[in-house]
Amino acid sequence: MQATHKQKLLLMLGLCAAAAGVHAQTKVGEVVYAQGIATAQRSGEAARFVAKGDALLEGDVITTSSRGYAVLNMGDGAKMTLRPGTVFAVEKYDQKAGQESAIMRLFRGGFRAVTGLIGKRNPSGVSINTVTATIGIRGTEFDARLCTTDCRQESQQLAESSGTPSGAPPAQAVARVVQLNGAASAVTQGQSRSLAAGAPLFEGDVIRTSGESTAVLGFRDESRLSLNPNTALRIDKFSYLAQDKADNMLFRLLRGGLRAVTGLMGKRDPRKVQFQTTVATIGIRGTGLDMSCEGPCVDASERDAAAADAGNGGGNLPGDGLFVVDWEGSVFVEAQGRNQPLELNQTAFVDARGLIRLLAAVPEFMRNMPAPRPDQVQVDWGALFNAANDGGLYVSVREGLVELRAGGQVLALGPLDAGFLNEFGTGGPQRLERIPEFMRHDPFPLPNRFDPNNARILQFPGASTGQPGQDLCNM
Repeated sequence: MQATHKQKLLLMLGLCAAAAGVHAQTKVGEVVYAQGIATAQRSGEAARFVAKGDALLEGDVITTSSRGYAVLNMGDGAKMTLRPGTVFAVEKYDQKAGQESAIMRLFRGGFRAVTGLIGKRNPSGVSINTVTATIGIRGTEFDARLCTTDCRQESQQLAESSGTPSGAPPAQAVARVVQLNGAASAVTQGQSRSLAAGAPLFEGDVIRTSGESTAVLGFRDESRLSLNPNTALRIDKFSYLAQDKADNMLFRLLRGGLRAVTGLMGKRDPRKVQFQTTVATIGIRGTGLDMSCEGPCVDASERDAAAADAGNGGGNLPGDGLFVVDWEGSVFVEAQGRNQPLELNQTAFVDARGLIRLLAAVPEFMRNMPAPRPDQVQVDWGALFNAANDGGLYVSVREGLVELRAGGQVLALGPLDAGFLNEFGTGGPQRLERIPEFMRHDPFPLPNRFDPNNARILQFPGASTGQPGQDLCNM
């Protein structure tokens, strides 16, 4: 039956009115790319299919199919990759100056995100909620997954596969920041990251404290190190109860001062624990000791920074050389072929030539080191090095700071850090020993590195992706 001219006109007017209604809503972003089926739906409205270039509106609930994914660009520059089987809501997205806020909700699945201007201008105004927790951000790149049994299966598949992608971060943290007053950073292969309490540290890291800062580090064998201001320490070797390595602990004090109390490794085999500087090596015998390395003791890589701090009045340690104080157990200092043991409360000084002499008393600046004595800092080792598995919320951080909040508890996560909350929301957020394998090797693209003109079709087990009869329409 042919439609009359009047019916056609009414149909066109209806379509125009519907389109005008969509445009009248607040556009908060758009779809950059979608593989498989993606829909968006506002409360009280029918779901609409979305594809590249389609608008996202405030109030939209976005759903990806079980064998697809979508990349989104938000109006403030934030970017997100929604993984397969994800249900994600944009409950509020206000970009007006002075009112910036974004409230989103993850119902199912997972995403990879980079925050935009709202997160930079008003970090406390950005949150992503789940049924059990809230994720708060501080100018951040991070991933989140709500897992049932799928994440465990992915980890098992990765463990069975051969090889590890090049450039992957170390699999396991050897230490974490127990306490931090002020600012500190860690550098790995030229890449610097800011540290916070609980932040992971890896073999090869150079940890630096700023001019007014102190940090306490806790290691997997329960050793503790406190770092003075303007200190640089490199973790050259650390393996403890590893399957493929013998126990070993080697630190290099590049500059500044530290206080140390050795843990289980030092008690079991003290020969495995050493501290090195440019002028001497310090060995231990189940020990607590203080060290200061300034002037000719400073490593060549740190001399420019030391000179700049001295010029700015930042050099707060008057000692010119290496000073070592033994306050528990026994210590010996090796330099120029000489081995000098120290008795309790005795101080050794090593000059630029590597000559060792014992001092009549502990220098005042060594008695008044700014960093706390590490044996007097309480550490919850179970919480510091924890592991989780099975279902729940997983969050990992690439850059910036994320807060995982649940049940009145707040867990701060920094770069290369990860946290977990079980599916029932009980027990509070837990810090993980390492970023889970299924998050480290996520095949879905980082949204800030995604090129929609060169998008890679991802293959899924059992799916004939990109072929006639493909099963990407599974919701």
